[in-house]
Amino acid sequence: GDEDASNKLVDSLPPNERELYLRMYKNRLFNEQYFEKTGREYISMYPRKKPSHKMWPADFFGQEHWIMSKETHFSQQPPENELEKITTYGKARVIPDDAVSAKNNMDMIDSYNRNSLDF
Repeated sequence: GDEDASNKLVDSLPPNERELYLRMYKNRLFNEQYFEKTGREYISMYPRKKPSHKMWPADFFGQEHWIMSKETHFSQQPPENELEKITTYGKARVIPDDAVSAKNNMDMIDSYNRNSLDF
């Protein structure tokens, strides 16, 4: 298209909308470069926001950090037999009640990966 006309339209935007437009434009340019290098879409906005939660250092495998907080999603303590150290990862760690939901999610991801379009 007409680059001068596009620039005039962008310049005529209110400051807050212009900032949003430029952020999306920068994100789109980054996504094009990312896709060219990796063959897949970037799944977040670029640049990403800084982490909002404390990131604890991991100096060695198996390191544990203990914290005290009044923030919790439990309304009561779970039964003792349900509390155990996490020793498995990935699909093996799915809670039995949630197995159907997890399987549906994995099926959807697998289907997307098999049917993804090449541009």
